[in-house]
Amino acid sequence: MKQHALSKTELLTLELALIEAKNTCITYENTRSKAAFALTSYLNLPQGEDVRIQVPEGIPVDFIFREKALYYMRENHPVYREQQQKIIEAQQNVDKTRKERFMEANIDLSVGFNQVADEIGSAYRRPMQQDMVSVGVKIPLVDWGIRKGNYKMAQNNLKVVESAARQEVLAVEEEIISTVNDYNAQIQVWRASKRAVELADKVYCESLERFRLGRDDVDVLWEGMLKDKEARRNYISALYACWLSFYKIRQMTFFDFQDQCLIHIEE
Repeated sequence: MKQHALSKTELLTLELALIEAKNTCITYENTRSKAAFALTSYLNLPQGEDVRIQVPEGIPVDFIFREKALYYMRENHPVYREQQQKIIEAQQNVDKTRKERFMEANIDLSVGFNQVADEIGSAYRRPMQQDMVSVGVKIPLVDWGIRKGNYKMAQNNLKVVESAARQEVLAVEEEIISTVNDYNAQIQVWRASKRAVELADKVYCESLERFRLGRDDVDVLWEGMLKDKEARRNYISALYACWLSFYKIRQMTFFDFQDQCLIHIEE
């Protein structure tokens, strides 16, 4: 088999590539160590704990239905209960201020008989057959105006709370819909990236074989290696994006679409 003889330029090019690769490895190893330290601190693990990175073999699920994600989010997301509680409290305040509007209104009722006399004692003898009944209502006008204003304020506050609740719920629903759409779209990117890695591997292997046989120079080999590395980086990025969106959906719905079960927090 014919062996490829490296020229001095090709040898220097490969040596330069080796130096760059070593520097890149040092940088990535430093980044990995920082990330591992942050992870052990977050998980309250002993410092120096050996953390190994394992790349998932694939995506968690092939597709997530938007309607299903919305259903479990509406059932489990705390924002729905929080906003409903705020509306109930605002309604209770409206009812309270409405009742307080007339709480201090006084009603006076008097019943008597009519008689006239020169002396006090004679006024109570044989009173006339004319009954007198008087009914009066006393309402403190100043306080009544304040309470009426409080009632109107409570009504306006209820409208504000209801509007804010609708906006909050709508924002959460838009976020889950967007995240589900992103996940389903990223699946297609992941599949294309996976196929690109397979093709890049074949191209690099063929370039390496042709280089050994002296049919290609080092530039062609170098180009094939760069494309293979880029394809692998794109694959990892696509895989990372899929899993990140998946866990975000889990967080918002409290449902595991991989195992098809609700997520329960153990106390």
